[in-house]
Amino acid sequence: MVRLRVVSLGVLIGLLPRLATADQVRVDDEQPRVRLVYDGNAELQQAEPPAGLWTSVCHAPCEAPVNPRVLYRVRGPLIFPSEPFWVRGETRETVVDIDPAHKILYWSGATLAVLGILSTVVGGAMYLAHTSSTGQSGDSRTRDRYAIITLVGPTMFVVGAVLWGQNRHTILGVHE
Repeated sequence: MVRLRVVSLGVLIGLLPRLATADQVRVDDEQPRVRLVYDGNAELQQAEPPAGLWTSVCHAPCEAPVNPRVLYRVRGPLIFPSEPFWVRGETRETVVDIDPAHKILYWSGATLAVLGILSTVVGGAMYLAHTSSTGQSGDSRTRDRYAIITLVGPTMFVVGAVLWGQNRHTILGVHE
């Protein structure tokens, strides 16, 4: 009989951590949750007010309980960080869709835009320098090449400017 009580007490003591975990899960389920929707490499980060250091919450695609008293943002290794946002405590689930600003496309666009400007300026200067001061032009093939370089420049600039402009900010669609 004494032995039975010891075993029963041991079983109860063994169940205590599980019961505490079950209570914690229930509390977590009552907290607001964020679901991060993105197929690439991105993570949800949080910054607590006093320090402001960003720490990882989860990697996309993911779902995690959140604290409505801290700021959140989304970032990744090749993605510019989003603007910080708050999660309202009244909503049960917040879905965050990511329209990322890719660093590679950003810098490729900036490079193309600069090369487009340089191509226009240098090609135009070479075209004008190739034409003699008396108005007679030199070799027509060389002059045509400089004209093509001059005309390709604005196209490179426009394509580069679009890539550069479209990849400056990571845009989030936050749906409650």
